[in-house]
Amino acid sequence: MERPETPLNLRIALAVFGLVVSAALGVLSWLAGWFVAAVALWAIAVIAVVNLIVLTQKRIKRGDGNSLFG
Repeated sequence: MERPETPLNLRIALAVFGLVVSAALGVLSWLAGWFVAAVALWAIAVIAVVNLIVLTQKRIKRGDGNSLFG
């Protein structure tokens, strides 16, 4: 039995969503004066960026092309 392919498109979309949401909430937390929460959310955003880099490298290595939906 063959192993199913990894759903890289979904993982990339979720990483982008996590990056946008955590960065935006980090800014809002900073403006509200919740500095510890803002730094924690920005740390999550950095992790999302690293995740995107790893997923993009996997996608290039697999040869899926450049399109997220193609």
